[in-house]
Amino acid sequence: MEKYINLENLSYNCAGKGKTIILLHGYLESKEIWGDFAQKLALNYKVISIDFPGHGHSKLEDKTYSMSDYAD
Repeated sequence: MEKYINLENLSYNCAGKGKTIILLHGYLESKEIWGDFAQKLALNYKVISIDFPGHGHSKLEDKTYSMSDYAD
């Protein structure tokens, strides 16, 4: 089963070029946790860090997410 979220409500940072690395934060954190680490990786890679729905600058959708939903 595939799950989709509304990307219009998803806050993310994208930097660098090359192979893509996606950085996922922990529960109740935000993309800001990656800070300097993401900047250093972006020297050699395309780095995408996101805020999960309801975290950081991402809006919470009408759906309530469980820990399992975030893991999926």
